[in-house]
Amino acid sequence: MAVTLTNKKIIILDKLYKNVNSSACFTSLEPLLLSARKVDKNISRQDVKDYLSSQNVNTLHRRVVRKYKRMPTLAPGLHTEWQADLSVFNRISKQNQGYKYLLVCIDTLSRQIFVEPVKSKHSDNMINAFRRLFSRTKVVPWKLLTDQGLEFTAKQVQKYFKSLDMEHFSMLTSPLWHAGMAERANRSIKERLYRYFTENKTLKWVDVIQKIVNSINNSFNSSIGMRPTDVNFKNAEKLRQLLKNRAIETHASSSQWRRKKF
Repeated sequence: MAVTLTNKKIIILDKLYKNVNSSACFTSLEPLLLSARKVDKNISRQDVKDYLSSQNVNTLHRRVVRKYKRMPTLAPGLHTEWQADLSVFNRISKQNQGYKYLLVCIDTLSRQIFVEPVKSKHSDNMINAFRRLFSRTKVVPWKLLTDQGLEFTAKQVQKYFKSLDMEHFSMLTSPLWHAGMAERANRSIKERLYRYFTENKTLKWVDVIQKIVNSINNSFNSSIGMRPTDVNFKNAEKLRQLLKNRAIETHASSSQWRRKKF
């Protein structure tokens, strides 16, 4: 006989799913289940499935999974290599103090995401956004990988990157070689934001974006086996070796991966 979802469990799941300060806010089944069981061990996978099925915000914004074959990204260390992308919100800029874009950066080892709102793609705005981001995170990566958009390749922006002694690489927008990790981070942010919009009947994102990103960074990431915020300089090398061995095993048929040094 099926057990119905109790009010107690609904209250717990509501607090985890609808609170932007929760690492499980507007996320999918597995992260929500993991967080819920920390509060109540009796919450089952079926409970979470039933709960999400009852939420219009989840069914309206369910992810469409598309898989592309890509070469894995392997960083030599923590904050040595970031990827960056620009997320577009120009249609709702009036509700967000004139901000049309979101600069999205991700560390390729820890998968930790860093963001900064931007009003336009003009070089001055982009440089100021990077300055605010680096100042807040107190980190400047050795290398930055982006697509070939002018917002990243303009002369003034390139001059700014050089002043930081940060190498910049711009890649073609092909499924195999583009900054795919940054685009996936972009997608994860938008998935949670759109659910937040629907649940709260709002289009404002500027005042909540850092909380949304913080919730993602504090969520368990299956690709690294931990939360991005838990990666530090003490365990970074162990994680790097784990990801390297996994890539070699996955691509064992390719001789270039056996010879490649990281």
